[in-house]
Amino acid sequence: MHPSSAQKLFTKRVGLYNKSFNAIIALTKPDQIAKDIDALTTSSKTSTQVTGMPVAVKEVMDVRGFPTTLCDSSLKKGFVGTLYTRDKSEEQEAAVVKRLRESGAIIVGKTNIPTKGLDVQCSNAIHGTTTNPWDPLRTSGGSSGGSCVAVATGMVPLALGR
Repeated sequence: MHPSSAQKLFTKRVGLYNKSFNAIIALTKPDQIAKDIDALTTSSKTSTQVTGMPVAVKEVMDVRGFPTTLCDSSLKKGFVGTLYTRDKSEEQEAAVVKRLRESGAIIVGKTNIPTKGLDVQCSNAIHGTTTNPWDPLRTSGGSSGGSCVAVATGMVPLALGR
């Protein structure tokens, strides 16, 4: 699938499902996605299995251009919290995210987690609850709940969790 076609499908699926399930809590800016797709289409790199694939990343992982908040409202307070939660630079990006980008994946956003990623349900005071696609009266569960729901509903074909 061409990268721009994959992006259109991702955008459509997020529009259809994310409001109901609350899996993706932050989206990459459209102009950045366009730049990433453009770089792929003009690159002479060999295509890989993830070239052009929209990939979401669990909120606890550092991604350039996004803050890492751990979905913990207490980190919004004080000087240290401000430093910790500011948008990450390219140098601060997690190695696995860098490797995906180098392989041609398009990072499209960050997914919901429980506070600090430390609970068996997927709910927090900042972004709310990620619901289970098979039973919306329940949470998706686990620390990678947002990533799981994003894949289960077809919003993305691949999402990182740990």
